[in-house]
Amino acid sequence: MLLCARAKLNLSLAVTGQRRDGYHTIDSIFHTVDFCDLVEVMPASAPSFQCEPQMGPPERNLALRAARAFFAEADKRFPVSIRIDKRIPPQAGLGGGSADAAAVLNALDTLFPRFVSRQTLSAIALSLGADVPFLLAGGTARARGIGEDILPLYPPEPFFFVILQPEGGLSTPEVYRAYDAMPKPPMVDFESAAQAICAGDISAFAAAAGNMLAPCAAALMPQIDQAVDDLYACGAIYAQMTGSGSAVFGMFENAMAAETARLSLHKKYPFCVCAVSA
Repeated sequence: MLLCARAKLNLSLAVTGQRRDGYHTIDSIFHTVDFCDLVEVMPASAPSFQCEPQMGPPERNLALRAARAFFAEADKRFPVSIRIDKRIPPQAGLGGGSADAAAVLNALDTLFPRFVSRQTLSAIALSLGADVPFLLAGGTARARGIGEDILPLYPPEPFFFVILQPEGGLSTPEVYRAYDAMPKPPMVDFESAAQAICAGDISAFAAAAGNMLAPCAAALMPQIDQAVDDLYACGAIYAQMTGSGSAVFGMFENAMAAETARLSLHKKYPFCVCAVSA
C-alpha cells in the first residue's frame, strides 16, 4: 500500500499557554498540501524499514514508532515492511515525520481492520506528536490544546502556495525556548482568520493571521524574514513561517502566479516548490 504523507502548513499559529508538563498549548489553522513523502507499507515475512535518504537511526523514526505502537495497542505481532521516500525537508515546520507516522497508522488500519478502534488510533497519533492527529485526515482545521482539539474547516476553493526553506533547519525545542525568553507578540485574531479561510478570502485572512513563533525563529535565523519579504516581492498575498520554522510559504492568487514566483526564487532557495491544497 502506497500513501502520500502530505506536508502541513500552519497558516496561522498562536501560543496560548504552557502546561505543567512543559508542553506549550497552541491555537493554529492547519492545512495540508499536495507536496508529500511517499510511504509504502506492506505485509512482510520479517519486519523491515527503509528511508531514502536516510534520516537518522530507524528506532527514532516516527513512522517506525507508529507501527510499533499500533501493534502494541492491538496486542498482536504482524511483520510489515515500511519504505519512505523522503521529500519533505526536516526541521522545517512542515510536519514531515508526523505525516509519515500518520500515513503508517492509516495504512495499518486498512491492512489490519478492527485491530484498534479509531479512537485508539487517534490516541496513538497524539502520543507520537502534536501534528499527527490532524494528519490522520488532513484538510483544513483549527487545532487547539497540544493538537488534540481539532475543528475541521471547509474553504470553498483550493489555495496555491510557494513553499521555500532557507538553508538549514530549526529545532522546535530551541525555538520554544527562545519564545519563552522573549517579550510576547500580540495574539492572533483567530476568529476572523478562521472566518476568512472558510470564505476563501486570502486578503482578509492576511489581515488577521500571523505566527507568534516567527519573531523568535527569525532571531535565530534572520533568513526567515528575508524569505518572507522575497515572497511578498514576488506577489504573495500572504506570506508567513510555518510551525516553528524554518520553512516559509506564500499564498498566491492562482497556480500561474505561484509558478512565476517559484521560477524567480528557486535559484536563491535550494528547497522551493509550488503546492496546492490537498
